[in-house]
Amino acid sequence: MKDRRSFEERFRCLDDPPPAAEKPLVVPDLETHLRERRVPMASAYLILMVLAFACLGLAAFGVTGHPRVNLGWLGLALWVLAIIIPRG
Repeated sequence: MKDRRSFEERFRCLDDPPPAAEKPLVVPDLETHLRERRVPMASAYLILMVLAFACLGLAAFGVTGHPRVNLGWLGLALWVLAIIIPRG
């Protein structure tokens, strides 16, 4: 099969500049990156806090779950986990 590239393209040396890209590479700034990164952690934090509130509320009214799981301790564990994870 015959190589159909031009002579310059076939025998380009390393000192030559690379060919121009079709689209320039767009790199987001740091503030935009951090703002986009913060959204999933904030929603995870909110979900853990709502679950902790529900478990502690059910334990306060004496609702029993599984015999081996105490809802009060589960709610406390979820609350502590929500505090430990970074919010972004």
